[in-house]
Amino acid sequence: MRLIAAVAADWGIGYRGDLLFDLPGDKRHFKELTWNQTVVLGRATLDSLPGGRPLPGRTNLVLTRNRDFRRDGVTVLHSLDELPESGDFWVMGGAEVYAALLPRCTEAEITCVQATRPADRFLENLDENPDWTLESESEPVEENGLWYTFRKYRRMDN
Repeated sequence: MRLIAAVAADWGIGYRGDLLFDLPGDKRHFKELTWNQTVVLGRATLDSLPGGRPLPGRTNLVLTRNRDFRRDGVTVLHSLDELPESGDFWVMGGAEVYAALLPRCTEAEITCVQATRPADRFLENLDENPDWTLESESEPVEENGLWYTFRKYRRMDN
């Protein structure tokens, strides 16, 4: 299981249901990594996507406590126990889903933006977690006046 996220310098990931940054290069990176893959996301994250529609070119697994929730193009799951045993998928948020599944993840692809914005949702800081190590980092990229890098983290016990 792999996690993918874009974080601010303080590891903020969202504010009032929206992402903190709009970076086309990060969107391309996300699409390249997750295309033809399975993604796991929460219902609020699904609702935040354009039109509340699932991501095309991917199998979308949506976690929700709402037993009546239905949406075309997604597989609805009501508990973590319903996740595929293979674990071959990308965890793409939101904050509650990240927190619940981070202990099960072996890799994390993090876009680290060297800026902060007001945030009410955060991802655990992997730089401060002794279970995780930074495996690689890209050269800095500048886009829309923001600098960011693509980082790959690996769980130490993996």
